[in-house]
Amino acid sequence: MADRRNTASVIIVGGGGTMGSSTALHLLRNGYTPSNITVLDTYPIPSNQSAGNDLNKIMGVRVRNKFDLELSLEARDMWRNDDLFKPWFHNTGRLDCAGLPESIESLRKAFRTLVDSDTDLKDTTVWLDNEDQILAKAPLLDREQIKVSHHRLAIGDDERS
Repeated sequence: MADRRNTASVIIVGGGGTMGSSTALHLLRNGYTPSNITVLDTYPIPSNQSAGNDLNKIMGVRVRNKFDLELSLEARDMWRNDDLFKPWFHNTGRLDCAGLPESIESLRKAFRTLVDSDTDLKDTTVWLDNEDQILAKAPLLDREQIKVSHHRLAIGDDERS
C-alpha cells in the first residue's frame, strides 16, 4: 500500500481552533505536504470562537474510558513539553461540583477512576466534602457560589495547592 503522505491530494481539516490547528500542525510534522492541507473555519484563524481561546479551555483530562484517558494524558504531555505549545499551557486545575445524589455518585465514580489510574492524576486529585475545604483550595471563590453543592471533586495541580 502506498504511503498516504505521498498520495494524499487534499486534506481538509474542519475548524481552525485548538484541535483543527493542532491537527494541521501534526500532519505537517509527520511529513504531509503543506499545499495539500486546508484548514476551514467560519471565523479567521486563530478563531476567537475556538474553545481554546482562553486560559481554561485548552484541554482537559477525560476519564470516560481508557482510550480517552490515554489520549488526554498524551495531549497534556505535548502541551507541557512541546516548545511550540508549552508557553501557552497553564495548568489551572478544575473543580467539579454536584448536589443531587446520582450526580454525586457519578462524580465519586470519576474520582475513583482517576485515583485508581496508573497516572500522576492520583497525586493531584482530591475529594472535597464541604465549603471550607473548597475555599481552602480555591480562595477566590465566594462561599455563596458553592452553597448549593454538597460534595465536590477537585481535580487540580499540587503546585497550585
